[in-house]
Amino acid sequence: MLVIAYLGTTLPVANAIITGSERKEPVTDPGWPRGAADIFNSHSRIAWWEGPPFGGGQHTAECRGDTTAFNEILAKFAKLKVTTKRLVIHDGIGNSFWLNPNHRPEKHPTAKIDWSFTVWVPAKWEQIRKLPTELNPTDTEDATHDPPVTIVVYTGGSIRWSDVTIPKEVKVIDRRKARSSPRD
Repeated sequence: MLVIAYLGTTLPVANAIITGSERKEPVTDPGWPRGAADIFNSHSRIAWWEGPPFGGGQHTAECRGDTTAFNEILAKFAKLKVTTKRLVIHDGIGNSFWLNPNHRPEKHPTAKIDWSFTVWVPAKWEQIRKLPTELNPTDTEDATHDPPVTIVVYTGGSIRWSDVTIPKEVKVIDRRKARSSPRD
């Protein structure tokens, strides 16, 4: 009870809900960096969601597509005018948080994704960064910068990794178990 009272006194808005959809209609730009709406509303998007609880502002588009579609997204991603553009590479096939939040095996075929794109509304990011550590989802590494934009890609699905072109403006975090150069 004390925690609830404390949160109520420190947060201007305490929306503890995650919203989203699997509909294809474009999501209205709520104040993302210029160019992010074009990436977010890509024809490859199969679902999207906004979180985190306690204020929102972090939007994730979950996508399915081939190498050509992914390379087009990466080219647009590289042009965003933000300090930190991250590409996180994983083995395997991704699972849509929105379509299969509980990772139920029977839903895996319809919930598979090849990549996701995450972008923050800068004002919401600033607000959430001020939360107590246990409620703050932002990375302390980003504290002196604008909010990062991130693409998480999975190399076990529809993307032929050897044909992906990673722009030099993108910071690569390679989390594959067996890997060669991430730019290969």
